[in-house]
Amino acid sequence: MLHCFHHAGGDRRAFRHWARLEPHVRVVAYDDDASGPEPIVATARRWWRGVPDPSGVYYGHSMGALVAYEAAAAAEALGGVGPRAVVLGAPPGRHARRCLDRAGGRPTDRLTRDLARVRRYVPSRAALRVPVHVVRGTLDDVVGEADALEWTARGGPGSRHHRLPGAGHLFHHVPDDVLTDLVRAVAATPTGPDAFAGADAFAGPDALDADRGSAGAVA
Repeated sequence: MLHCFHHAGGDRRAFRHWARLEPHVRVVAYDDDASGPEPIVATARRWWRGVPDPSGVYYGHSMGALVAYEAAAAAEALGGVGPRAVVLGAPPGRHARRCLDRAGGRPTDRLTRDLARVRRYVPSRAALRVPVHVVRGTLDDVVGEADALEWTARGGPGSRHHRLPGAGHLFHHVPDDVLTDLVRAVAATPTGPDAFAGADAFAGPDALDADRGSAGAVA
């Protein structure tokens, strides 16, 4: 099972095109239902405690990458069932969290709230025991190479940094073959692939067939 967490200002429909991973990988996406400025660590822990089956692989994009990381951290800290690997798409590091505004996007109440949560975020755990696969687009002007490497160092054995040539920040909206092949490979093995060829609480699984714009989405 692949648990997916969306970016700031977005919702689970950001993963509507991930249905292409099925039937080999079951994709379950979640909506952020955090009330007010709930810290991301609290959001992730609330999700982990409430989801019926927290096993599998976690994928989070931008803000969602922080949620995915913290959900895995909750499992390790509290001694429960957790992921066998985590995939972080465009995860904002310390530098990116200071300059998110330049990413643009139409301001909305949700986006403003989410970006404030991202800026206040501090990792609750220095590193995870499971592999962390960090995916960054080479044209991403929000998350830099240093940010990606920072997160790669927070994973256990088998952690890798993967580059998506020509991709920007929100590459998860329409995943290409490089990204889907990577996710399939991570989901297919308990510890993730050894090699790679190629360049808040959340509620409810998404059918991944609805169409909704992503205006106002940034991180």
